[in-house]
Amino acid sequence: MNCAELSQLLLDYFDGALPGLIAAELRQHAADCACCRSLVETYGLTVRLSADVAQAEVPPGVAQRVRDAVRALAEGQ
Repeated sequence: MNCAELSQLLLDYFDGALPGLIAAELRQHAADCACCRSLVETYGLTVRLSADVAQAEVPPGVAQRVRDAVRALAEGQ
């Protein structure tokens, strides 16, 4: 496994969707590569922290205002 492959597989790794052999290769590469080890640790921390964040209610009308603003930007207004 190389660094590019590892980065492409991170989501599946943390979702538990990788076959065991591929997951083991990812772990081995991260153990051998300081950059990828840092990436895996940071990604894992992000996943854990984001799971703890409560989803906020979007106030009524906000979604429509965002859509209108994006549409206006796209139309050059």
